[in-house]
Amino acid sequence: MKPRHLEGRTPGGGAMARSRDKVQQQGFWDAEVTKPGHDAVVVWVDDNADVVMRTAFPELYGRGWLADDVEWGVDDARRAEAEVEVAAFMEGMPRPDPRVRRTTWEHVLREEEMRPRYQPRSVGFADLIIEAERPMIYVRQEDAPSRRLSLAIGWFRIGGHHGVLVEAKSALPTRGDLIRQLRHYGTVFRGPMVVVSPDDTYAKLLAAQGFRFVRCPSALD
Repeated sequence: MKPRHLEGRTPGGGAMARSRDKVQQQGFWDAEVTKPGHDAVVVWVDDNADVVMRTAFPELYGRGWLADDVEWGVDDARRAEAEVEVAAFMEGMPRPDPRVRRTTWEHVLREEEMRPRYQPRSVGFADLIIEAERPMIYVRQEDAPSRRLSLAIGWFRIGGHHGVLVEAKSALPTRGDLIRQLRHYGTVFRGPMVVVSPDDTYAKLLAAQGFRFVRCPSALD
């Protein structure tokens, strides 16, 4: 039988396990936030949020309507009848570009599970959350007796209710540290993530790993 003070421990693993538990409870601490240039990058993103969105999501700007821009709220039979009318609407109504609604600094990233007496786990802070919307065509059918087709342009939040996370880096850490940080945030954040830095060394790697990159000016006051 193990002594009581050793129960539940694995040989040589007690200190390591406690260390992992502490990291899990405290989340990720980003040493970048204490660097003088970090705030300058965040301020630049805040002042140029539309530029950041246009650069990070070029596929959403300067184009016409696509099939994916239509939200169908009718059954399949009615949809087949409405295809021509929707196509004419798309032809005659220019598609507006996405728009930025607001930004939020230092947003706490935490689990959304809300079980009774459950303490949500916080994993860190997002430097900035951009709340932006893209246009959608909503197709609905009016109630009886008319049952006419109703077409309207509405707005859908990019990234869902999570929005777009911006990770600001005035100086890049190692590749592994940066990807590890973003993956850690991804355990609770489900929206797209954008790294903004004056150094574009990792741009290709980030794209390959499912993240977006925007280069900011090298000299920021």
